Amino acid sequence: MTQAPSAEQLQALLDDALPEGQLNPAGATRLLAFLDALPPLLLPRIDEQWRVPFRGNTPGPAGWFRAVQDWRWHSTFPSWLTHHPDELLTAPGVVAALAGSPDGYARESAVRLLARLDAPLTTGILLVRAGDWAPPVRAAALEALHARLSDAYADHWARYAALVDRLERLERGDAVLAELAWALLRTPAGLQAIRRNWPGADRDTRLTLLRVLEQLSGPPRLLWLGTLTEDPHVQVRRRVVELLPAEGLHARLADPNAGVRERVLSRLLGLTPLHEVPAFLLTALLDPRSSVRALAQFEARRRGVHLRAAYLKVEVPFLSAAALRGWAAGVREQRLIETSSHLEALLGHANARVRLEALLALGTLAPTHHVDRLEDALLGSAAQARVGELTLRAAHLLTQERLEALWHRTTTDRQRRRLLRLAAGLPRFDAAAVLLTWRAETRSALSEELDDTLHHLLTGFGTRYYTRPSLIQQAALGRAVQTGTLNGQLRSAVEALLP
Repeated sequence: MTQAPSAEQLQALLDDALPEGQLNPAGATRLLAFLDALPPLLLPRIDEQWRVPFRGNTPGPAGWFRAVQDWRWHSTFPSWLTHHPDELLTAPGVVAALAGSPDGYARESAVRLLARLDAPLTTGILLVRAGDWAPPVRAAALEALHARLSDAYADHWARYAALVDRLERLERGDAVLAELAWALLRTPAGLQAIRRNWPGADRDTRLTLLRVLEQLSGPPRLLWLGTLTEDPHVQVRRRVVELLPAEGLHARLADPNAGVRERVLSRLLGLTPLHEVPAFLLTALLDPRSSVRALAQFEARRRGVHLRAAYLKVEVPFLSAAALRGWAAGVREQRLIETSSHLEALLGHANARVRLEALLALGTLAPTHHVDRLEDALLGSAAQARVGELTLRAAHLLTQERLEALWHRTTTDRQRRRLLRLAAGLPRFDAAAVLLTWRAETRSALSEELDDTLHHLLTGFGTRYYTRPSLIQQAALGRAVQTGTLNGQLRSAVEALLP
């Protein structure tokens, strides 16, 4: 769960765990499981939500829900807490919830109960309360946490490392406690705890633990970094490649994330003399992501590489699908029209992304020779349509006549809606003429959208002389009025533009 629960959710969980002030073991177990599953950094964020259940008039444990105006509210709740220790010590989740009370005395009582519990969640809650605004609460939490600086609690510190980092940076935090916790995690017992907790850790916890591992030296550090190069979290991998020695970087040029690849390439180039052109740089010219490719092209030029010749020398049949995408993008960027035959062959490739990149390259390099394919793309998938629109518009081929011809080939409202959007981008009265024609032929759910677009075109630009239609366009608009198919709103808009 990555989204903070609402106050209503917390209220329901608390009511289930403590109905009418009586502990419900099943509800208490559900509350513990819920809090235990939250990412560590959500625990301080739900502090405000926890206070809502404690401020109402809802029935609860012996007087701990009182109206704010009743000053006894500040004494009965802590008393209830301290008189039910045996009962509450069986329910860590309930005590964790009570530690979020707006009553400082209640929080202090709950913290002292948390100190007697060994569930990992209790350490997380103590770390939150160690930054409490009330000095007695803060002191009680810090005392309990210092008592847990031992191998027996190493798993707790590993699991809630992100909260230790937060405590270290808080104005009311404790940098000494944080440093002691980091030192514990760097011990053999701490490293074992990190290993056990890493698979279930969220991104923030992993990044915090990685900062602990950075402080190691020698073979242990290299071993850890080597195991983290395949971490599923991109931010972790990006940090790892900053720390890897040069000999471990080459394999990371194949990382699935472009940001990681770009950083690896940058580091490797920084370690390579400027007069050398390493093989990995030529390979990076074929990267499918433009940011990596741009860096490779810039560095290749700096090192005397003729980019056009480099792309022409590539043996296209032997490339992987990802490299083919990078090659097609590269020859497009270098305007290598002589590669058209290879690009045309790629239009039949099994990989859809390769076909799309080849179509974009052909539409950029020789749009007039591939108009039919680009028109087909406008009626294809959303990605194909974007390529078709981009290249036809850039070549000034997205004309009224072409759109009218395509309209008769459409089979779905999605295709028609796409053409409607493209037609609205034509000159104002050309667009109106096209849409009036289509309107007469359309009996689908698209009619209302078409009318709205027409009305905007006809009325959204004023009626001054330089926004009026030409004589030919006036004749077309007049014919549309004579058909008698326009609704009253559209008819009025058209007539306002006619002499």
